Amino acid sequence: QLKLLTWLAEVSGVSLATAVKLMVPVLPNRRFAIPVLERLPRTRPRIAPGQNIINLVTAELEASNGAVTELVARVVTRGQQVLVLVPEAHQVISWVNLFKPNYSCLAFSAHAPEAERRGTYLAVRAGQVQVVVGTRAALWLNFSCLGGIVVTESESENYRQTDQNPRYDALGAARQLARVTGVSLAQVSVAPPLDRWAAAQQRQEQWRELGKRAHTVELVNLQAAPGGKKHTLLSPELQEAVQQSLAQGRQVLLYLNRRGDATTALCRDCGYVASCEQCQRNLAWVERERQLVCYHCVRTYPPAVPCPRCGSVNATYRGSGLTRLAREVNELWPQVPSVLLEGEFKPEHTREAAQARVVVGSRTAVRAVNGRRLGVAGLVMADSELLLPEFRAGERTWQLAHLLAAQTRHVVVQTYQPEHYVWQSLSQHKPELFYQPELAMRQQYRWPPAVELVRFTCRSTSESSAREQALELRQKLQPHLPPQAEAVGPYPDYYRMRRGRYQYHLLLKYPPSFQVSTLWPYVPEDVVIEPDPLVILS
Repeated sequence: QLKLLTWLAEVSGVSLATAVKLMVPVLPNRRFAIPVLERLPRTRPRIAPGQNIINLVTAELEASNGAVTELVARVVTRGQQVLVLVPEAHQVISWVNLFKPNYSCLAFSAHAPEAERRGTYLAVRAGQVQVVVGTRAALWLNFSCLGGIVVTESESENYRQTDQNPRYDALGAARQLARVTGVSLAQVSVAPPLDRWAAAQQRQEQWRELGKRAHTVELVNLQAAPGGKKHTLLSPELQEAVQQSLAQGRQVLLYLNRRGDATTALCRDCGYVASCEQCQRNLAWVERERQLVCYHCVRTYPPAVPCPRCGSVNATYRGSGLTRLAREVNELWPQVPSVLLEGEFKPEHTREAAQARVVVGSRTAVRAVNGRRLGVAGLVMADSELLLPEFRAGERTWQLAHLLAAQTRHVVVQTYQPEHYVWQSLSQHKPELFYQPELAMRQQYRWPPAVELVRFTCRSTSESSAREQALELRQKLQPHLPPQAEAVGPYPDYYRMRRGRYQYHLLLKYPPSFQVSTLWPYVPEDVVIEPDPLVILS
């Protein structure tokens, strides 16, 4: 455990004391007593590095659940403890209920009551538990004879801790724990990240595919769509697929990652675009309330008429959002129960999704229907996320589509780029059609896994001050960087301001051989250090 914590402190740029707090989930009190019990014997033979880490690529949710159950049984049979990681707290109970009839099983989550966390901590430490199901916080429990780690849905972004120190990726921590202890690690996923595929190609990790894809993927070319006076978000192909699914009594998910009725308010005469006064993000138009909304700052504005720049009343609203999509669904199928799910995910969203026949929403809706068998999943504007100026945009879109495909019979992708390798890989059921060109692109432009990344964030109530701090940091670090390293920035955060403070980032690309921790002494304490950021703009 000390080796793991030392590694975490080094890669995340925090003190060892900060890292140790993860391993002490509850503070002791007078009644906090560690029972003196005999520890279970460590019967595990040490496994050679590279042979103990395996990526299991599953075709469907049933195959994924079956693989996890088999791996747990294998470890428990050896007389050892097994840790099952899940990406979200609300998924813990269902897995615990699955294992409880056959094993001594407990749950662990940072959101659980303190008494429950303390009891689980002591039971795990005393070797009284065979299976522990938990979120990323369970990685830091004091296992007495850990024999295996199983990571479910390893493609999930929820394994990353990005809102407080230490900032880390739980998958990286799980791999490090497996290396220092020699236990087996299985990363189960329907769409493993690119870096795991690259590691398997170099024989650093194992790769095994389970099952065959049973779903069909239909690519709808929007460039060939017939024109008409009334623009609709749902193509005839998608409408027909939805109609057939509803007739069969199956549930439908329509995915769109845009909110409001329109995403841009534009003046036709001078080109003025209405934006939020605080974060400078484009305002969305909500027809029902007849107002402009910033969904980041939760601020509302009156319609931009007349234009504040030129006084014109010739305004137009462009782009399409979830509110408009939900309205179209109600017009097409007025008798079918539907629900619109957007904003921050809440547990009640899962209950709302279970009661609807048509679920309309963004990634919140995807999380709400996770684990449910769908009839049709439609990606309404599939290219909107694919074209974001982020180097992982293609990978995240590809993973999202695969996640939906794993729990549905039919996927409809509306796209202007049906020839794109992301969609071709999905439609042909060949992951290598995505991995190979994506890896080549990353190597050409020097993005992970070709290089390592670390992002420094400077914050201040003054925008000029935040930028100056980032410039000074770059000047401090520049003499200590290797020739192959590249410092990008400083550049403003995509949202410009968060929690009343302006943010400027400095991104560092460096070769894997460079010991980035040698830079920490030159980084001020109020600068946020984020290793391997998932996104670079925000």
